[in-house]
Amino acid sequence: MGKLFSLLLFILCAGIPATTTAGPSVNSVAGNYIGTEEQGVIQFFGIPYAQAPVGPLRWRAPVSLPRLRDDFNATQYGPACPQPEWKLNRGLPQSEDCLTLNIWTPASTSANGLPVMVWIHGGSFKGGSNRWWVAEGDHLASHGVVVVSINYRLGLLGRFAHPALTAEQGEQTIANFGLADQVQALKWVTENIAAFGGDPNNVTIFGYSAGAVSVNFLAAMPSARGLFDNVISQSSAVSLPHTRQMLKGLPGRPSLESEGVAAMTAIGIPAQASADDLRALSVEHLLSYALPPGSMNPVVDGTVVTEDLSASYRRGDLNASAFIIGVDSWEASLAKGMHAMPGPAYQGLLTKAHGFTPEQISSTYGDNRDPYAVGDELFADGFHASSLWLARQAQQSGRNTYLYWFEYLPPDADLLPGVPHGGEVPYVFGNLEHRERVGNPPVTTADRVFSNQVQEFWVSFAREGRPSAHGIEPWTSIANKNNWMALGEVSGMRPNLLMERMAFWMQHYE
Repeated sequence: MGKLFSLLLFILCAGIPATTTAGPSVNSVAGNYIGTEEQGVIQFFGIPYAQAPVGPLRWRAPVSLPRLRDDFNATQYGPACPQPEWKLNRGLPQSEDCLTLNIWTPASTSANGLPVMVWIHGGSFKGGSNRWWVAEGDHLASHGVVVVSINYRLGLLGRFAHPALTAEQGEQTIANFGLADQVQALKWVTENIAAFGGDPNNVTIFGYSAGAVSVNFLAAMPSARGLFDNVISQSSAVSLPHTRQMLKGLPGRPSLESEGVAAMTAIGIPAQASADDLRALSVEHLLSYALPPGSMNPVVDGTVVTEDLSASYRRGDLNASAFIIGVDSWEASLAKGMHAMPGPAYQGLLTKAHGFTPEQISSTYGDNRDPYAVGDELFADGFHASSLWLARQAQQSGRNTYLYWFEYLPPDADLLPGVPHGGEVPYVFGNLEHRERVGNPPVTTADRVFSNQVQEFWVSFAREGRPSAHGIEPWTSIANKNNWMALGEVSGMRPNLLMERMAFWMQHYE
């Protein structure tokens, strides 16, 4: 059993901070920051990029900070944004005053004008933070880029609507507070990153899971225009063709505002509560509400997200010049808990959720098959198909767009059905050492060679908008076809992956 879960442990466990030595200070537009240096990389942790969204600022757009008067000691991570306790945040400080970012930059005195890579963490918009050990940026920065990781508001603090708040907002209705935080962080990067050795005119945003969903939305949002150049979306699943609405219900999907009233009622707050009453609630009171299962993806609120995501992509009105979009080979790892229900119920739930009929599923996925297997394929295809559709739209709008299928498994994980959701993240960041800390077999030379290959792809894309790696066949754009780069033990192009199922989903989207 230890082998079966080794890769998951490798991905999910927190690490031990390394010993560091004093590093230089950096003077930017926003202030003077003192960091630490380790193995040729300077690190800056816990830098505030916006005013704390507490008290009267709760459920408001983030506000820029004035220039810091005193030197800022950027040697400690900032607190995580409030969230229920789970395995990735156990023991971490939390606070509503959480809008901070971290920076890793090469220490070389000649390191100026480098590509910038801004990481957006995952966690279903309910959890996670910018201090996840697996996504520390020192290894990636050593390849000649400046790496930034950001916090953003989560859960009910990050996406929420209520009639009392809508009334005070007037025409500037907003519900996607966490997404607005991400825009504010990117503005901070644009204004300050040159002082840290980065090129503000060459910024790539990348993220996995909820971070990848964020990337997909940021690429289509008018408020994010001009803040980045390229995007990498790792394991995103978005609902197409209709994005959920803040003020208007869709078939089977109530408005976010009505859901907000229900949430407050569930924790004892009357529907007629004022905005002041809502802001007077303690964080503990808000966290006591059990959020609905699944991801809390962004909604159309009229200000941060102005239209259906699919409408922006169809029109080609996108903020990025080039895209990498991809998935892991076992995205259904997220659905393991759903196997507690009977197989036919599991398959039926996903059939209905995606708007299919049982006859369509039988025709495409086969008759008389194990309903758990069919359900897992349906669940995973929600990732595969939405990623492919967005990539096709981006390509058709004239953007160079690249698809990947991540299938690399180390030898100690050979009993897994495939690479679980998020399994590519350690290889992207080069943080493989933690497997040894939890008692698993040592990292092999093959692991490191493969991780370097992935980092070479990501960094070359950040540098020039085209992914390439030494010794690997050219990664061609999808060119309106179903062409994927299979990243594995032997990486190479794999055309027409899951062709029949993907054709069915593309027709469904159209």
